[in-house]
Amino acid sequence: MVFEGQLKRNVNHNDTYYDSLNLAPYLKTGANTIAAQVWYWGKEGFDHHSSGKGGFIFDGNFGGTAVLSDATWKLQAHPAYENSTTGGQPNFRLSEYNVRFNAQNDAINGWQQPGYDDATWPTATVKGIPPTTPWNTLIKRPFPQFKNSGLVNYTNSASLPTIAPGGVIDARLPQDAHVSVYLRISTPTAG
Repeated sequence: MVFEGQLKRNVNHNDTYYDSLNLAPYLKTGANTIAAQVWYWGKEGFDHHSSGKGGFIFDGNFGGTAVLSDATWKLQAHPAYENSTTGGQPNFRLSEYNVRFNAQNDAINGWQQPGYDDATWPTATVKGIPPTTPWNTLIKRPFPQFKNSGLVNYTNSASLPTIAPGGVIDARLPQDAHVSVYLRISTPTAG
């Protein structure tokens, strides 16, 4: 699937890139669930020009059955993702900001699974069909997605602490790469 996808509005300040995917390998006979976790930074930087509002658009054709993102879709802000207020933030050159995942607020486990009860979630707001804002003209991604290698062990994983000593943990990558860090942590108490 798309992981850390979507191109920024850099050279083209107004229009939005989209990704084209083959979902057939992920579908099973009968009912299926389409779920997406999206992020709207809402800020500009040297390499990105914000649309001014977040949005998600889906347009699929499954054996002659059209599936479009519309007001029948549900949405929910994920309560565990927070804007980090510690450690400083990237300067004005970057459109991203530091993100904090607060596992104590991870109250919507399984939201991407078939049968998840989203009855209390609000319905999505329709923002219009392109070429309207916030996307304007849609442009197909001109080059492939980043390679997603999945989870890869740190080269020094055998020497990483099993009981937190406090302070910095030095975990080493097998090569120079664009990564999303993953640590699995168990704790006897919350917090």
